[in-house]
Amino acid sequence: MKPIRFSATALLVLAGLTVAGAAGAQTRPGVGYSAQARGFLYSYYKLDSVASSFIRYTMDFTADPGLYLNFSDPTVVAAYERRYGPNTTGPRFKAFIGPNNEVRFIVHDALVWWFGHRASELGGDTTNRSGEPTQVEITDVQATGDRAIWVTYMQNALDGYSPNRPLQINDPTKPPGDFHVTDPFWNLPLYYHNSYRGYYPFSPQVPVPGA
Repeated sequence: MKPIRFSATALLVLAGLTVAGAAGAQTRPGVGYSAQARGFLYSYYKLDSVASSFIRYTMDFTADPGLYLNFSDPTVVAAYERRYGPNTTGPRFKAFIGPNNEVRFIVHDALVWWFGHRASELGGDTTNRSGEPTQVEITDVQATGDRAIWVTYMQNALDGYSPNRPLQINDPTKPPGDFHVTDPFWNLPLYYHNSYRGYYPFSPQVPVPGA
């Protein structure tokens, strides 16, 4: 069988197709989270005080403040406020309805978990995504209060938020056994197992019955 010979033009065409295919498969930023596709159309935020009422703002999802949220850039500020609402940047106190910035890492970790376990439920196109949430994706969760994102993650991945994986403690001030309380910060049940056993105060130590 004679070897197949390609013309120089054909080789250039094939090379172009190869490059185009590689470019098309390049990794895209984010996890593919879409608040809009999940039915969240509004941001909710407070200004000036935690005692203020929430402001509801219809989000403009076409406004993209970029990957790094550089608030020294006026175009980023303008896009951010179009997306999330007036005065969501600047020196005034502000708080979204979702987790605040002190626990922003929880939203980040939750989106990573969803990408690994429930990517099809994130709402957007998850094809060729990096798996690292963008700043906009994280802020969208905070602004809309998409509670299922962090609650589902915490109940499935963190100790204490499911009866199937309680916190393990050894606390003499609490009765032994399985219990749960409400985590006041997250407003979620917090489950724990206290392995402490009381002993009579003499030697050799003998466990107190029922302790």
